[in-house]
Amino acid sequence: MALGRGDGTLTIWNYSTNTTKDLTEHRQDIHAVDWNLVTRDTILTGGWDNSIKLWNADASQSIRTFTGHPAGVNAVSWHPKYADMFASVCDKACNLWDINDTRPVLSIPAHREQIMAVEWSKYDEYQMFTGAVDKLIRIWDIRKAKEPVHTLAGHEFAIRRLKVSPHDPRILASASFDMTCALWDITKLEVVQRFEEHTEFVHGVDFSNLVENRIATCSWDGTVRIWKVDSSLFP
Repeated sequence: MALGRGDGTLTIWNYSTNTTKDLTEHRQDIHAVDWNLVTRDTILTGGWDNSIKLWNADASQSIRTFTGHPAGVNAVSWHPKYADMFASVCDKACNLWDINDTRPVLSIPAHREQIMAVEWSKYDEYQMFTGAVDKLIRIWDIRKAKEPVHTLAGHEFAIRRLKVSPHDPRILASASFDMTCALWDITKLEVVQRFEEHTEFVHGVDFSNLVENRIATCSWDGTVRIWKVDSSLFP
């Protein structure tokens, strides 16, 4: 397990040996961590020191540092198919990267306010999602990224996290500072289910890979909640 800390430390926890390793290269808070599920041994971290670092889980120092954002990095996301490709967001731009180049290969002015979330489709290699303080979610085709394909509006405050279902290509989950998590049908461009029991900002959301209709959220209210997706909404 990889954990990014507020002091800039990346902690890697090996379950099999019950040992931890602390890596301390970021100069400020780490706000984004993503494990490469293609290679299974590389990790990205994004920090408020404006940098992104590439790590090998077994090494004691980073492999590469990427610069190209003018402020702290809010999210990083590996491409689910191409092991050398990832996206990152900061300020109003979404950057696309090749790990062999320390500068972005494409920078998309994706929103008019700070972008907080980025997520790739697991089903369409060219499809990407961004969410921002402007309360909007945008769907992109990276082959023609001058304009979003669609814009989704349905939250009252900033979008903090996005997650595509591993079981159904139509389902996108969004976690928001309006204290809710919404499930979207991206083919209909509408919210079809909303979870509203948190009493503070919802900061994270994820689907169970093993149980098809289960979703988890975490919040500043100090709770993690498990929800059931209403499968009748996605016949």
